[in-house]
Amino acid sequence: MKIFKNKFLLGLIIGVLFSSAVGVYAAISIMASDIGYSNSKTSATNVKDALNELYDKVPTGGYTDSILHGADPVLPNDLIPVTISNDGTVTYANVNEKWYSYEDKNWANAVKLVSSPSNTYSVGSTISSSDIDGYFVWIPRYKYELWNVGTTDVSSNTVPRTISVVFESSSTSKSSGTKNGTYLTHPAFTFGSKELNGFWIGKFEMTGSSSKVTVLPNVKGYTQTSYVNNFTLAYNYNRNDDSHEIKNMEWGAVAYLTASSFGKNSEVYSSGSITTGCGNNSATGGSTSTCINGFGTSSSYPQSTTGNISGVFDMAGCNWEYVSAYVSGNYSLLGFGADPSSLYNSKYFNIYSASSTSNTSYSYRYLGDATGEMGSFTSNISSWYGDYGSIIFTGGPIYIRGGASGAISSDGLFGFLSLSGLNSSTTRIVLVS
Repeated sequence: MKIFKNKFLLGLIIGVLFSSAVGVYAAISIMASDIGYSNSKTSATNVKDALNELYDKVPTGGYTDSILHGADPVLPNDLIPVTISNDGTVTYANVNEKWYSYEDKNWANAVKLVSSPSNTYSVGSTISSSDIDGYFVWIPRYKYELWNVGTTDVSSNTVPRTISVVFESSSTSKSSGTKNGTYLTHPAFTFGSKELNGFWIGKFEMTGSSSKVTVLPNVKGYTQTSYVNNFTLAYNYNRNDDSHEIKNMEWGAVAYLTASSFGKNSEVYSSGSITTGCGNNSATGGSTSTCINGFGTSSSYPQSTTGNISGVFDMAGCNWEYVSAYVSGNYSLLGFGADPSSLYNSKYFNIYSASSTSNTSYSYRYLGDATGEMGSFTSNISSWYGDYGSIIFTGGPIYIRGGASGAISSDGLFGFLSLSGLNSSTTRIVLVS
């Protein structure tokens, strides 16, 4: 809940200041939104908005993880902090106690309940899976050390590598490195004009239907839709939390955190199945008709970004996922009928140069998006785990990521393909609080 509402009156008792002059006390009510404000740390122009923005940057609850340096989870009203046992049991977490630890690769989780849950839950309660509408994982703000600025200036014995990640809060001055060995605050944490402490990503790819979108394990991902429909469904999932289709840069932020000492830091296993949360019995296992390693059935989860149940699932295999990114210009292949950024705020998209005219134009990447930095490339195959590496260009202006159900070895967390937006696939939901 916000500290200040639009009609909130900021009572300012100033009579004491004038008592010596007029001999009485006076109380004056001033609208907080009417008081001008200017400070380089926020984008606000009045006191109400400034305090709301500062409130958004304050971690929820008493527990903080020292390794995050202030980038602890920010919980909107409709997300419940939880811990998840290996058997899938979801427990309402006490935010005043240790409920996540990124040093231990235990990422923070939260759930959104259905509109009419069967119970009223409190701290310590086991939350029924039938009352959960969506699972989400917190991706904390960080800077990372650049290692392949030129897309090919890396030798084969240095990839895959451990990406050096340093967590930081949104109030920390941004790092703006441009050369190998320097640090760059990951661009995914700048959302329009707002600097984020982190974001909530769907723990699983989008599930449900066109009439009711969910984010759930052990069900078939929702794939019967185009890029524009995926975007619209994700956008409308929860406008209070600024829900949107995952951007290519946000995918990159999750991928780089996975490749750090705070994530699995090895190849994420493909799913092998079209069922969400599932994993194969090897990193390159083929497609299966049944779920081999299902969510809630194992003691380890190599298909997760952490190697355990606290991480993000389905990012290698399951179904190809659209990300919100496109090449400027050829809008007929997007499905919107016009430039998407003229229909929605540009903060919801990563827009690439129309000068990218080939699916091998690797220089047309952004640092942090987990495309060109994953080079070198041979026949559209990345040096990182042999994942696909086909850059978007004028003839294929949209990215899909992650791969299908594990039928081929080039699917994976770092895989990316270019195509039009008229194909059927799925996507992933991101929330910004």
